[in-house]
Amino acid sequence: MKGDDDTIALLLKESVGDSIRWHLDVKSLSRAFVHAFIAKNSTLMVVLLARGAEVNEADSFARTPLMIAAQRGDIEQARFLLLNANACVDGKALILASSRGHLEMVDLLLAAGADVNATTHKRTWSLINAPLLQLYSWFSIEDKTALNYAVKRGHAEIVDKLLQNELAYHQSTKRESLNRALIYASKRGFAEILKRLLTVREIDVEVTDSSQRTPLMRASENGHIEVMKHHTPLWLPTNSHIPKHSKIVQLLLERNVDMNKKCKKGTTALMYALQKGNKDIARMLMVHAGEQEVIIEMMLALQVFELK
Repeated sequence: MKGDDDTIALLLKESVGDSIRWHLDVKSLSRAFVHAFIAKNSTLMVVLLARGAEVNEADSFARTPLMIAAQRGDIEQARFLLLNANACVDGKALILASSRGHLEMVDLLLAAGADVNATTHKRTWSLINAPLLQLYSWFSIEDKTALNYAVKRGHAEIVDKLLQNELAYHQSTKRESLNRALIYASKRGFAEILKRLLTVREIDVEVTDSSQRTPLMRASENGHIEVMKHHTPLWLPTNSHIPKHSKIVQLLLERNVDMNKKCKKGTTALMYALQKGNKDIARMLMVHAGEQEVIIEMMLALQVFELK
């Protein structure tokens, strides 16, 4: 209500609750608490809590105060909510902290009992071809865990911390989360993260993504990123090294993955390497397959594969 918004604004401006006439219901008090929390107005936060504000109220972006603190990496505010306000600890705060690379926050939330199985839902668009008509439709829902976000952003320490809590994972969630993490690490060239993932017994090195590409295919396809010198992809953390896809290919080959698997397009890992001009990876794959050196050099020079 407009009147409530005006009162909330006045509360924030005055910062003192006792000098104002209180005619707010719990919902309005809780909304005021969210605004005070975002503004880091600790005095008003305490007053509002004493008046009955609900600490788990969400803002217009569906973020609770604890989620906002996790996203910011604000340990002091998070501790206030957990110790003094009895905030509800759910997995979404853990996902935000893991995605942003806030290791200390991840430690705090795990100690408070955050659910490692929690997921976010991301829908993607697909183009459906129909006679005389092209329709865009929601077709895919990806359930990503904190582990998936940490892997995707290259936060190795957080990945290790989340995997140390592997007993907290539900079996189905764990398997799906690990497999998706393996695809992400292979695609983005995070060799140390992939090496850590391979220590988990349930990992499936032959897992495929929606286009039936294996981790080996993903690494072989994206190996060209290794030679980038003047451009760092936006998804790389600022303290990250250039991705090492050739190291990932080596790690996967040591696990005896199937080199001859094909994706939906009928393309193998070797074909991807040659198609993208990743000759070092192509050479590695052919040596592993037992090809003679003279044949390898000829194929690399000519690149005579006809890709489907």
